[in-house]
Parts: sequence; C-alpha cells; structure tokens
Amino acid sequence: YPLMAGLHAQDSPALLTTAERSTRYLVAATGLPVMLCAVQGGAIMRLLFGPAFDEAGVILSLLAFTALFSATGTVMLNLLVATHRERALSRNTVAFAAVGALASYAGIRIFGAVGAAAATLATSAASQVSLAMLPSTRHWARTSLRGALAPLAAVALAIVAGHAPGLSGTTAVAASLVAYAVGIALFGVVGPAEWKLLRSVVGSVGGRRAG
Repeated sequence: YPLMAGLHAQDSPALLTTAERSTRYLVAATGLPVMLCAVQGGAIMRLLFGPAFDEAGVILSLLAFTALFSATGTVMLNLLVATHRERALSRNTVAFAAVGALASYAGIRIFGAVGAAAATLATSAASQVSLAMLPSTRHWARTSLRGALAPLAAVALAIVAGHAPGLSGTTAVAASLVAYAVGIALFGVVGPAEWKLLRSVVGSVGGRRAG
C-alpha cells in the first residue's frame, strides 16, 4: 500500500505497472498450491484427516480457487484505497457479503457443503467482476485483473494436465507441475524483466556474502 500510495501521487503509469506485476506474481505464487489441491484434493484430505474425509476433497478443490481471488483482491484492495476509491469498494464489499450469505444459504439447502463452496467461489468472482464494471473503479480493477490472466492460464493448463486420462497420484502431480512450468514460460508470466530482476537480486546477495 505505501508503494502504491506514493506512486499514485507521483506517477500513475508506474502505479498501473506495479499493480499489474503484483497481481501476476501473487497469482503465480498462489497458483501452485491451488493447482495441487484441484488435482489431488481427495488425496490431500485423506492424508490430513484419514480415509473418511475423501469425499471432502471436492470441497477442498473448489475452495482452493478462492485463494486466487484473494491474491487479485489483495492488490485490488490496496490499489483502490491508494487511489481514494474507498467508498465504492466498501459499498461493493457490503453488497456482495449479503449476496454471498444468501447464495451460501441456497447452496447448502440444495447441494449441501459443495453448494456452499461453489457459492463462495462464485460470489468472490462476481465481486471482482463488479469492481471491473463500475465506472468509478473499473480503470483500476481491470488493470489488476489483467495481470492475473497469464498465471490463471498456466494454472488452468496444469489442472487439465493433472486430470488427463490414465494419470493418478504422483504421476498426476508430476504432470501438473511440468505443465505449470511450461505455462509460466508459454504465457509470459515470467519474462525478460523478471529474469533481469532475479539476476540483480542474486548478484546483490552474492556481493554481500563476498564482502
């Protein structure tokens, strides 16, 4: 937030670039555990709580995706506060809190725990889409969401690979990890700017150790 607030006062193009990159990096980092939960939700629940919780793997797989919306929402929240859009953000949050409560109630009545998880996921997505549509917030919200597209595509590719016919267990996880790495490179999640930054960080650390 301090960085975004400072950039808003000095340089709006730099602010948008920072928001886009922050979203991209956060979603990419969050995408790894989300992908694993989506591919091996049942196995994870069995490992943590025993065979009786195998069916809860579906719920874990659904709820894992809310972490991606938390990543985009974190950047969006700080960006909108830094640009003084707090009122629109607050109204949107209150409205979708009410929508989420009603959707969860209906989901539980009709589909049980899976319905509640699906309602939570849908409400999170709808809340951010709403911010991307409102005139007072769309310029900033769309910048943040744009940064999420490439890593989300990499996550989708990894999940599809993990659910390929004939794969299960560690084989499915391995396929997902390979596909995720390919997606990160293929969709430009990591580009020349990131490699340059990584080299500078490694060089800086190496220089301090040598000193």
